[in-house]
Amino acid sequence: MLEVSNIKVHVAPLRKHPAKESKVGFDALLRTLRVSADEITSYELHKRSIDARKRNDIVLILTYHVNLKGGSAAEQKLLSKIQGRPAAKHIKLAEPNTFALPKATQPAPSENRPVVVGAGCAGLFCALTLAKAGLNLRATSNLVLVVLVHSLTASSTRVPKVLLTALFLRLL
Repeated sequence: MLEVSNIKVHVAPLRKHPAKESKVGFDALLRTLRVSADEITSYELHKRSIDARKRNDIVLILTYHVNLKGGSAAEQKLLSKIQGRPAAKHIKLAEPNTFALPKATQPAPSENRPVVVGAGCAGLFCALTLAKAGLNLRATSNLVLVVLVHSLTASSTRVPKVLLTALFLRLL
């Protein structure tokens, strides 16, 4: 798998047709790699960011993961072919991300339970991730639970009751 980063797509032409973003990004990917569409078996948008430092020149910066026909041999051949080009520093071999959060095999003693303080974006995400890993979290006080409930219910998006229930059962 190749990781192709720093593909720049200007936003101005996309304002009238935002649905064309994926096609324009794919075309820019093909130009960067200098390959045809039939040489690519699969591709995935890995990262998308916006460079808005210049008000009149807003740019999307895209990173793709690409698999070529012929597997790793074709990818190595392409890397050797593009060596020395300016775009070569943005094309590299990438390993698929296989990180998985370890599961807790047994409940932690009550004195060793993790404590998440705060119910902002980071605190909620941390609590959810630890709960998914099977760890029982400790609430420092009822105030944290009240803030947590308020943060989850006051958001503009609806949080499923199953998620709330699972999170609260882990917190108690």
